[in-house]
Amino acid sequence: MISSSTRRFPIHKKTFIIAGRSFAAIPETMLSPEDRSAALSSKIPSWTDHVPGERNAITKTYEFQDFLQAWSFMSEIAKVAEEMNHHPEWFNVYNKVVVTLTTHDCDGVSEKDISLAETMDSSAQKIMQPDSPQSDSNSTLAFRPTCDLYDDYLDAARVPDVDFQNIGGKKQFCGRAVTVKCFEDNSRIKELVSSTNGKGKVLVVDGGGSRRCALLGDMVAKMAVDNGWEGLVVYANVRDVEELRTLDIGIMALGTTPRKSVRRGEGQVDLPVQIGNVWCKPGDKVYADENSVLIID
Repeated sequence: MISSSTRRFPIHKKTFIIAGRSFAAIPETMLSPEDRSAALSSKIPSWTDHVPGERNAITKTYEFQDFLQAWSFMSEIAKVAEEMNHHPEWFNVYNKVVVTLTTHDCDGVSEKDISLAETMDSSAQKIMQPDSPQSDSNSTLAFRPTCDLYDDYLDAARVPDVDFQNIGGKKQFCGRAVTVKCFEDNSRIKELVSSTNGKGKVLVVDGGGSRRCALLGDMVAKMAVDNGWEGLVVYANVRDVEELRTLDIGIMALGTTPRKSVRRGEGQVDLPVQIGNVWCKPGDKVYADENSVLIID
């Protein structure tokens, strides 16, 4: 966790300009509720008000391809914040940066927060733009057989020492990894497949190798199909196998069982997970076919 309250970035002082104004000229008076609402809708629509009743602040979560992109973003914004003498509250976990902005001198959101938020959005877009050599996370992968890929990459390819069964209706699939770690509780799996556009993505589930219950059934799998997911790699059991075989989605799993999992809201997402003897990070390229699963950076 990195906090601006505990880390300063000494840099050479110079005038920093946004929209033709120096930061020193940006007012620090608190915006009215109407002006703040207008700014959120017209200038920074991806930002939201902080939890009502807690603070007069705005917040946003940035999700990058990897830690290096997240760190590059924070390093660039740290310089801007120092120029402004206006520092964000933020924390970073792997590829995510959660930002809260407020102006302490007026105990609320000021135009300075709006200007810094605009700069953050511009910086993040530049870092994550599709033609950046650091990022092709939004590109759709073309399928290649796992055996051909292994011949090309050899031991640079990661092949789990797991006897997966190819259960879905789509027997060959590939995509960028979205990861979840959960043990005998499929709450996070349901949340992800039902709320995320899965085009070009494969959900990689570290279920700890448990065979006691199923982490995926026909209803959740249909949600994944409806949201365009390419497939799921489940390091655990699934159920409703007759229905799963008819769905237009790839599913690799350890096996099947009629016993369903519990739902207690447990699990973690967007973190490196272990599938058998190999690790898979968010954004890794995942390929699966009748031969098994192969992962590359």
